[in-house]
Amino acid sequence: MNREQHRAAGKAAGAGQLPSSQAALEGPLRQAFTHHRAGRLKEAARLYRQVLTAAPDQPTALLHLGLAHWQDGRKEDGRRLVERTAALAPNYREAHYNLARLRQDEGDLAGAETALRAALRLKPDALDALINLGVVLSGLGRHEEARDLAQRAIALAPNHPQARYNLGATLKALGDLDAAAAAYEAALARKADFLPALLNLGNLRHALGDPAGADALFRQVIALDPNQAEAHTGLGITLLLRGDFAEGWAEYEWRWRTKSFPEKSPPSSQPRWQGEEVAGRTVFLVGEQGLGDMIQFARYAAPLADRGARVLLRCDPKLVPLLRGVPGVEACIAAGDPPPTHDLWSPLMSLPRLLDPTLDALPFAGPYVTPPPEAATDLGPGDGRRRVGIVWAGSPGHPNDRNRSCGLETFLPLAGRDDVALHSLQVGPPAAALDSLPPGAPIVDLRPQNTSLSHAAHLLRQLDLLITVDTAPAHLAGALGCPVWVLVAKVPDWRWRLGRDDSPWYPSLRLFRQSERGDWTGVMRRIAAALDRLRSAPVPRAFSVKSESPKML
Repeated sequence: MNREQHRAAGKAAGAGQLPSSQAALEGPLRQAFTHHRAGRLKEAARLYRQVLTAAPDQPTALLHLGLAHWQDGRKEDGRRLVERTAALAPNYREAHYNLARLRQDEGDLAGAETALRAALRLKPDALDALINLGVVLSGLGRHEEARDLAQRAIALAPNHPQARYNLGATLKALGDLDAAAAAYEAALARKADFLPALLNLGNLRHALGDPAGADALFRQVIALDPNQAEAHTGLGITLLLRGDFAEGWAEYEWRWRTKSFPEKSPPSSQPRWQGEEVAGRTVFLVGEQGLGDMIQFARYAAPLADRGARVLLRCDPKLVPLLRGVPGVEACIAAGDPPPTHDLWSPLMSLPRLLDPTLDALPFAGPYVTPPPEAATDLGPGDGRRRVGIVWAGSPGHPNDRNRSCGLETFLPLAGRDDVALHSLQVGPPAAALDSLPPGAPIVDLRPQNTSLSHAAHLLRQLDLLITVDTAPAHLAGALGCPVWVLVAKVPDWRWRLGRDDSPWYPSLRLFRQSERGDWTGVMRRIAAALDRLRSAPVPRAFSVKSESPKML
């Protein structure tokens, strides 16, 4: 049970009324409520049991004994008692409401919905149940219903900041970012220090392309709560996007304390490296977050090795064959395997802060990944046209996939050109779009040959150009030194910065940015024009699998 739920349970203590026939039990029950509100859970439970000895099915005592057990860590006993109360007293609204809170805390959102609807049948205008049901429905992905409930709550209590906040959250989930921002602002107009609204409005300002506004909101949250990890991390991402690397990397360190960060605990019991002398010591680098992140930051093994460290790298198993040959890496360990013996450890994405926070001297900005020879595959000589790879979607599970991915249809205007031969490197569920193309459609499906990232690396080196959304193949092509054009959203991932069409991370990479949020058509028109300008350039000779020289475009 979180802090708000503890507070609600404390307020619930004392809310029940005893029938006059049981007035003799009122004294012990009132004393129990006093202890419960003060957090003296064991003494409260003792008094609740005293009441239940005299009246075994007394619903108020049963409910609050269950809540006391839940708060005291006896969750199964607590839930059982609250469920029993709701069954014995079906018209006891507080029993259904608190049962919903317990189920919600356990992640049983369907059960929470059932209990909240039971509470609302008894009191249809109960604001607490309306608000919590909206939260539950959002968690179940039923955002339209959640929006309607938030609007109903606002109609009942126009000045209730939580109802306005919930409306903002559902509108954001539905993709209406401007309306969501207005709802958060309305919540803040009613409660200026409402931290969740400040934080989420900061995230929205970032998503809407207002980094200065996001910066100010994140700093406001931090001023109110200096240990608010999500605000520090959001500020770090905003600063990195704006190019303020020194402060940005420092703030981004807070990511390890956020609830959403994939790593839930340090992967090593050894000390974390903080920039001290490492000569003669073994440093265990821990790849974090996505495949693209691991590829991008593996380059930092080299400067660490230059300081005399023996560098070991942990990464996703799919990347081990590719990253074990990165300069500076002595050995590559698959995530999930036992960590090797080491003296110090560091998250991979913490190395820029320690080694070069200004990004003035990016290590190995050129090719630093070599595909393993055992995964070699040969596309053959080609037909004289420019061979262009395409990738239109990243992982559907990525939190920003709605903004960074497009569909195969976005690329179809390129399929009719007489100067390029399209080759799909798309994998995963989005690749199913290829199956609906008519027979003979001018796109070569490389799925049979593209069964691993190592195979993808060999295929990339045989293409003349990769055109891709912002996902792992963009990083792989850049790390290989292969020409790559990347479609990026109007508000891009922080690493692509703002207002430039190149990237210091990868010299062979070119950025094509949206002018308006969601407009991939305009991006593809600019890509087509860029391809037109290449018509007069000679098509590189067919790649030989024996060649070691990446092509530049």
